[in-house]
Amino acid sequence: MDSNAQKPPLQSPSTATVSSNAAADDAPATLTASDLLQREAALEADAARLLQYKSDACSYARGYINQSVYVCLTCTPADSGVEPAGICYACHIQCHGDHEIAELFTKRAFRCDCGTARFARDGCGGGGCGGGGCTLEEKPQGAVNEENTYGHNFRQRYCVCDAVYDPRVEKREMVQCIACQDWFHDACIPNLPDGDAYDDLICGPCTGKLGLAVLHELSADRPIDIVAPAATEASSAPSSTEPAPKATVAVPAAAATPSNDDNTRKRPHSPEPDAPRPTASKRQRVAVCISSTAPPAADTAPWLFLVDGWRDQVCRCGGCKHRAETLPLPFLYAEEPVITPDVDPDAGKPLYEAGVEMLQRVDRVRAIEGIQAMDDLSSRLKSYFKDFAESGRVVSAEDIQAFFETMKKRGGGS
Repeated sequence: MDSNAQKPPLQSPSTATVSSNAAADDAPATLTASDLLQREAALEADAARLLQYKSDACSYARGYINQSVYVCLTCTPADSGVEPAGICYACHIQCHGDHEIAELFTKRAFRCDCGTARFARDGCGGGGCGGGGCTLEEKPQGAVNEENTYGHNFRQRYCVCDAVYDPRVEKREMVQCIACQDWFHDACIPNLPDGDAYDDLICGPCTGKLGLAVLHELSADRPIDIVAPAATEASSAPSSTEPAPKATVAVPAAAATPSNDDNTRKRPHSPEPDAPRPTASKRQRVAVCISSTAPPAADTAPWLFLVDGWRDQVCRCGGCKHRAETLPLPFLYAEEPVITPDVDPDAGKPLYEAGVEMLQRVDRVRAIEGIQAMDDLSSRLKSYFKDFAESGRVVSAEDIQAFFETMKKRGGGS
């Protein structure tokens, strides 16, 4: 996901019930068969979009990886004094599916905590808070993911303002920093350009802490262009068809690296009349060197709105590479890969079709027993609804609940 996608973290309620405005009124809500089918189709489409991966394996065995991380607010409530913990995609479905879940999106070098010591306390152990641990993979006794880091996002707090995120009331757009991976409100970001003007954001605190202020040369809000000396005599003469050039700063040719962009609109600074003219046939851009820059004061560190292709302009000398490795700066030279589970081929299938295919894979005896149970349920429902149809009564949610309560008391119809 691009850092400037401006999508806030998602949070799903613990009880995903469907209600209508009419339910709040005295009159009972009505639902036609057509309405039911349309609602089911919409739910299936949402499920296919949000739950597109297989959820049959915990990512714990893969170690510390870049992955989508989720927080179970039932097991580890925000601001409760309980140690924060993060879980993987599969565990947020299989082990905490009926809990209140918040999605943090991608986190760097994170290992799933489900079933580890972070959940091993009275009343909670992952796997449904029943002390049973992870239902997908048994973790070593007392396992602790010592390399995981837990920022304030794990407490449902975001941005430099440290505000609590509530998806029910939050209307502001948010942007993610590629360095700390925190999310920031657009209103809290100084001089935020239009989203189409930049590709990646590095927040001011990260710029200062990591000493990356020099990358401001590649930021969308940079008022000048840094380019190499003029390439040829012909290119130093202004073209009558080109717009007036932006202010430029000349740099030594030795500090510049070649570029394959022959069609750039940024013209080089013209050399002095008595200076020898370069003979290179292509114009060159500056390679921004980060190896010898000192971090600026915290209150002066700029926010960086890095433009398209900015990584191509970052110096790759030995000093810069060493600094990128030791800090570390894993995002500096390439977009970081995100590990995802395998795509679920059944994710987009209608429930009926997926159910039939699953039925074909189970044991024949169990399949027959399942069909018989469904046939019995269907018969009981038809009998129950017959009185409503004959009298013209509307079937309410209470009526449906009463039917299944009766079924439970009878032991499911056995």
